[in-house]
Amino acid sequence: MTYTEELSALYSVETEQAVLSAIMTEPSSLRRFCGIVFNPAVFYDTRHRLIFESIKNLNNSGESVDVYTLVRQLKVSGNIDKCGGYEYVAETLHKVNSADHIESHAKILQGLFAKRLVYQISDKNSKLALKDETDPLELLERTQRQIDKISEELFPKETERSFNDKLNSLFFNSELIIPDPEPIISIHGGLISSPGNITYIKGPSKSGKSGILNAIISGAITNEGFCPDTCGITITPNKDKKLVLHIDTEQSKSNFYKAVRNILIRCEIKNPPSFLKSILVRELSVKERIKALQIALEKYATQFGGVHIVVIDGIADFVSSVNDEEECNEVVGLFEKLAIKYNCPIVTIVHLNPSSETKGRGHLDSQLERKSESVLIIKMDKDTKLSTLCCSYLRNAGNVPDIEFYFDTEKGFHVYKGNAPSKEDLKRTELRIEAELLFDQGKCKYIYSELVNEIKNNYAISDRSAKSKIALMKQKGIINNEPFKGGKYYLVKLVQS
Repeated sequence: MTYTEELSALYSVETEQAVLSAIMTEPSSLRRFCGIVFNPAVFYDTRHRLIFESIKNLNNSGESVDVYTLVRQLKVSGNIDKCGGYEYVAETLHKVNSADHIESHAKILQGLFAKRLVYQISDKNSKLALKDETDPLELLERTQRQIDKISEELFPKETERSFNDKLNSLFFNSELIIPDPEPIISIHGGLISSPGNITYIKGPSKSGKSGILNAIISGAITNEGFCPDTCGITITPNKDKKLVLHIDTEQSKSNFYKAVRNILIRCEIKNPPSFLKSILVRELSVKERIKALQIALEKYATQFGGVHIVVIDGIADFVSSVNDEEECNEVVGLFEKLAIKYNCPIVTIVHLNPSSETKGRGHLDSQLERKSESVLIIKMDKDTKLSTLCCSYLRNAGNVPDIEFYFDTEKGFHVYKGNAPSKEDLKRTELRIEAELLFDQGKCKYIYSELVNEIKNNYAISDRSAKSKIALMKQKGIINNEPFKGGKYYLVKLVQS
């Protein structure tokens, strides 16, 4: 079949003529036709398209629509000869005597127009597909963009209506009851991660970030009744065995396999459950990583009836530059949309800048901080090798204790040590040490003025600051004074538990 023969199957001169004749017979049918067809290009024949546009212009201007006014309009616009002259126009407009079938004819023209558009992009893209230098992912993206454009050309008002429906659903509705977010991850009862949100973890290199992610994964895949060491983090059981997606962007293949096997060891299982999908995307390009994430979610969310949690070890590798504001905003926005679309939390990590204890890399860090439900920071004591997970920002929880964890060389993974001392506990310990030095482990007593002078001399501080320190020590129960006027101050003994 030749190109001309193929194309002839994608338009109908007779149907186009029938539509124009119906509109001229019953001008009110124009509105019914335009309720289905939104683009004049449904008329393949240029003559028919020019006639239709002239009819619409007459109607919009409030003039009567008949053969004589139409011919005058075509002459004024210089299109009468392009339409085949008066004879063709008159002949076309007397093809039918009724507009009863205007809707069915409109749908036929709309369908043929859609086929022509698809035929055009298929013809171009098939030629590109045969070229060795064509990137397959770029070709797919190009085709998708072209299909989206076709949809907009075919159904612009439908798209607008869909957006309006979506917009209406976003307004506050006092009759709508929205339940509290369901915690997928929590720490001591404080909500860390809930469906539809991003959780952002950051820390310096080798501080235990991947260890925390692996602990979270283990909690999401463990067998019912078994409680693995999750470094003090509580993960809601995945009773429905929904997808747990784990994407690693950073490690070598050997380290990646070792990490996944350690997750299984932590759970005391030999083989990974079918709903755990761990993917190493290190060798893929930035675009390919994003595509891999989207494909995996779409495929396995359907297979496993939803998504329990997504864990991304290295979101910085989903952008070309962590300082590119537009790119970072776009990627974080994509992660937000995916979390909402699949009704799951997405947990991800970023390295801290080497010169900072709280600031992550580039604009990506700033955007993640703004958009995340929770921001957690991992700190590590280089001397003790003890890591601390600190809750820097929690949108849906109050104060949550920091937790300490460390790498257990025998077990081969990070384990929970306990709650980290609070700032108040650390301050109390510091004051206790100072008091024990001042009072010589409880062997001496001071009158108030003597104690003030002793503190001033030892710490080179003002009289006012010394008195404030005494008041704070007494408030915290570290020192006290004898219960009579001028009573001396003494060190309160610790109660042995």
